[in-house]
Parts: sequence; structure tokens; C-alpha cells
Amino acid sequence: LEPYNNLSATLVQMGQPQEALEILEPLLIKAPRYVEAHCNYGCALNALGRETDSLLAFYKALELDSRYAKAYAGLSRSYLDLI
Repeated sequence: LEPYNNLSATLVQMGQPQEALEILEPLLIKAPRYVEAHCNYGCALNALGRETDSLLAFYKALELDSRYAKAYAGLSRSYLDLI
């Protein structure tokens, strides 16, 4: 599962967040407790301008691991983009 998650992160960085979502959605169905994938999902949603949806993904990551710093960073970015 990790290679798909890494690919999704790369796609977001390359400006292809929709393609990242197409990888992440089935990945999260197979591994719903995959914290890093929820965080990458939030990043992809935020890149698409879906800030509210991205907040939910970051909160899910934090629900699974309250110490996951990348999720806090993602929350910050999404909240700032809402302003």
C-alpha cells in the first residue's frame, strides 16, 4: 500500500491532485486506518480547492494518530485557504 500512497503524494506535488484522489480513494477503502493516506487525501482535496473536505480528512488522520504533525500542518493550510 505504501508505494500507492507515495505515488499519490508525488502526484499532488506535481499538480495532479485529481489523479492522486483516484489512487487514494480505493486505498482508503482497503486500509481505512492508514493515517498517512488520510493526510495525503487531505492534501489532494485542498489542492483541488475543496478545503472543507480536506479538513475532514486531516481530522480523520488525527483521530487515528493525535501526534501526526503533518495532519496539523494540513489543517493549518486548509484553514488559511478558507480565509
